[in-house]
Amino acid sequence: MTDETPQKPQETEIFRRVISPGVAARVVRTAHPANERLPAPREYAMAIAAPGHDAFIWKLIRFQEGPIHEEINGVHNEQLLAVVIDRLRAWQVSEFACGENAAALACLEEAMAHLEQRTERRRAAGTLDQPIPETGPSSGP
Repeated sequence: MTDETPQKPQETEIFRRVISPGVAARVVRTAHPANERLPAPREYAMAIAAPGHDAFIWKLIRFQEGPIHEEINGVHNEQLLAVVIDRLRAWQVSEFACGENAAALACLEEAMAHLEQRTERRRAAGTLDQPIPETGPSSGP
């Protein structure tokens, strides 16, 4: 038996913005030291603070870890993109339509198309849902 106490997740703020007078939004990435094998964080906490509230209201987003045929335990990038795409499409058919929303929507739809191409390429290669690193000229940062 050891006397080790569990390590607290390391939190890194990746977004902070005042979105209207007295309303602030934050996104914090949490990295669990015990699970450093993942190339990308599994959890993000999103928060908003509004006038009259002393603290941020937090919501956690947990991403899929491991193959989905073994266990479904989180969301995928494509699911979050789909939510934002749907919201922007709704804004664009309302009185809030604008050029910036249209440009953001086009970029998000392009990002979704690239992720879908990656999925199809890996499915065709038989490597979908396997922890195989990408190789080749486009696999770098």
